[in-house]
Amino acid sequence: MPRSFKKIVYGIFYLFLLFLVVSQFYRAYLKPEPTCFDGRKNQNEAGVDCGDVCSACEVLELAPLKNVGAVKIFGLNAGRTVFLAEISNPNKSYEAEFFYRFKIYGRGSELIETLTGSSFIFASKKRFLYEAGASTIAADIVRVEVEIFEPQWKMVESSAEAGLVVSPVISTDIEGTAIQVGGSVKNTSPIKVSNMEVIAIIFDKFGLELFASKTVLKNLSGFEERTFIVNFPADQFLKDRIDPMLSRVFIHHD
Repeated sequence: MPRSFKKIVYGIFYLFLLFLVVSQFYRAYLKPEPTCFDGRKNQNEAGVDCGDVCSACEVLELAPLKNVGAVKIFGLNAGRTVFLAEISNPNKSYEAEFFYRFKIYGRGSELIETLTGSSFIFASKKRFLYEAGASTIAADIVRVEVEIFEPQWKMVESSAEAGLVVSPVISTDIEGTAIQVGGSVKNTSPIKVSNMEVIAIIFDKFGLELFASKTVLKNLSGFEERTFIVNFPADQFLKDRIDPMLSRVFIHHD
């Protein structure tokens, strides 16, 4: 056998051995763990990212959660900024837990801050996402976008949503520069509510939204009625412009 041919054979052999070593090292230390969002049919899935340990393949045909209008930006002269986004679930038989991301853009359309969180939405319902953790002041914000990602869908035959009713009388009290919106909520169902958000929006004398704030009620028993108070920042700008008769309240629970 010619020496040059032997060199080629040995070279191919050693390259094969190197390939095996590198492959084993990659699988052991570098290869990412399979997930339900990697675009591959692995971990005994019935389809790509569906079936077995992942969600049912039927969820791939569901309509995505949708944004309802633009994200509302509320800012104060003191610098505090809050965001309010409304989303909807158009699917009649599926509820979802999900993650969300508020993306804050400044002048020149550069991304200057990102805020993330998680939430839940019932089938065929809308809800608000409230975020008050921004460090960027409103004057430096050009626009805000909200992204919904990694929804975990669950098919429901009957809704576990409690029947929550807000009292028709909503009070808005102003003491000094402090503003409080209060009322009561009644659970008209036997379902216990572990976590309920109460979001209040105040308006100016022209009916324009001034600011939004939130409080959380815990462990509302079936058929229980409870009062709530939503506190707003002590701010002269809000006090000078608010119309106490126009305040609105929205409630959501998980």
